[in-house]
Amino acid sequence: MKTLNLCLLSLFAIVHLHAQTEAIPTSFIAGGNLSFSTTKQTTISFLDIRFGQNIVNDFNDRTTNFSINPYFGKEISTHWILGLNLNYQLSRFSGKEAFISTPTIVDIKRQTDLIGGGIFARYTINPQHDFSFFIQPELQYNTFIEKEFRDEVEAEKATTNFFDLSARLGASYEINRTFRLTLYTGGVSYRNGTTNFEGEKYNFDTFNASFNFSNWRIGFECKF
Repeated sequence: MKTLNLCLLSLFAIVHLHAQTEAIPTSFIAGGNLSFSTTKQTTISFLDIRFGQNIVNDFNDRTTNFSINPYFGKEISTHWILGLNLNYQLSRFSGKEAFISTPTIVDIKRQTDLIGGGIFARYTINPQHDFSFFIQPELQYNTFIEKEFRDEVEAEKATTNFFDLSARLGASYEINRTFRLTLYTGGVSYRNGTTNFEGEKYNFDTFNASFNFSNWRIGFECKF
């Protein structure tokens, strides 16, 4: 926690000192990015039950993912934007699983929900161009809830609360004076939090760096 506070204070000090040397724009911005995906796949399970008989089962599994990340900010200089953002993500899985020890086949549903919010600062490297690049440090607080249901009965539940300090790379294209497109790529992040699972609490802190295409997000924002 001390590390997070120190990083946050350092970030605001840098932004404040840099902004004092530039003319202050008057524009506010509002935007966000949205993603949705659904996949369906067939899995095969082999069960060796009584009399040594092998039974093959074809399961149709479906996974749905959705996320939305709206934000609101203020340009405090030609290079810097400060703002607030929200983050909501959900994932739904439904299918069947075979438990060899029984052996039985059960309907499985997994639900994950993440909701959070925080602050961000975006530094645009070349704001004088229509196509520009930026780096965006963020600090968020998130709650992540995971549930698993077996034959419609809740079997497991875990709740995780964590701080997420990250820096993402991105690019934007100014369509006109009001609208622009944004592209967020990967970046680095540090997470610190606690997971509550079956009455037990587990503390964790992780560092992650990822730049693969699965982390890319296309967004849209307007100035007013």
